Amino acid sequence: MRGAGAHGRAGFEQRRVEVEELRPSGRSVRTGLQQVKLVRVSARAIPATGNETAADLAVLGFQGGVTLLIDTTTGLPLGMMGRADYVGTVTAVLTRVLYQGGS
Repeated sequence: MRGAGAHGRAGFEQRRVEVEELRPSGRSVRTGLQQVKLVRVSARAIPATGNETAADLAVLGFQGGVTLLIDTTTGLPLGMMGRADYVGTVTAVLTRVLYQGGS
């Protein structure tokens, strides 16, 4: 997935994707521009006592929330972007999907 500079935004945009889909009926590869939905996900842990400071809840090592790129046709998460301690901005990209059963 190219152009992963959308960290922090939400909405719809076109992204270049390349995803191999493995189904019981065969293999296909989707490449090219794909409509994706960018969803910003954040979580914070709030102590039950209510008198302590809330802390960021890391999602898969990302700090301060992540941005998910969701395929608007299949609902698959095509990627996620965020910041991680010690390495900075990180982008994880879906390259292969293995479907179990069905078509």
